[in-house]
Amino acid sequence: MRTIRSAALGFAGLVALACADTSSSVPTDPELDVRFAKPVAAACDAGVSRTVESEVKAMLSGTNLTTAQTNWNAVKSACSSGNADAANSELMTYVSHLRAQYPANVAQPKKGTKEANFLSHLNTVFFYVGYAAPGLPAGSLENGILAVIPAIGGIREYQREHLGAFLLPAQSSTGDQRGHLFAMFAGGPGCLSVDNLTQVANCVEVKSFPD
Repeated sequence: MRTIRSAALGFAGLVALACADTSSSVPTDPELDVRFAKPVAAACDAGVSRTVESEVKAMLSGTNLTTAQTNWNAVKSACSSGNADAANSELMTYVSHLRAQYPANVAQPKKGTKEANFLSHLNTVFFYVGYAAPGLPAGSLENGILAVIPAIGGIREYQREHLGAFLLPAQSSTGDQRGHLFAMFAGGPGCLSVDNLTQVANCVEVKSFPD
């Protein structure tokens, strides 16, 4: 995605109108808990689903875990219809719930960090429904914005002080009607020089998942 200036950004056409989402293997991060090792399989694979279930048990507990498990069962049911995109709405509901639990209700892992395990889990769940794994970098959750914007309704604008903001109005009839996970995080140096604004980086990057 193109880098953008570190200020409030409004955009209606971020989501590509026609983009082929393809599954891909996700590399294992040696710093992650062993339960967060990534499988290689086709969409809606039962083994990948078991990995998801193991990972979420390592992150959540109590009613937060129960809700996540209920939401994941809905993803599995939709995915089993044979159309991976049919699971999009359920996947976004699942991810929204997880995002709402971070960081206070997410367990501290014995190895790695909360953020590393959370971002790794996103890779697993997106991979399950046949989408490319987000592969977000370290710091994109702790120091950025990570939020779901559903196909219809819901919160459609997010902001973070000293970083920026993004807005996605209602999608046009010719646009990508699926819900998306959006990420906004600090990018590389050198694309913007500001003398009188407090900012976390000279650039920010905005991405959407699925593409």
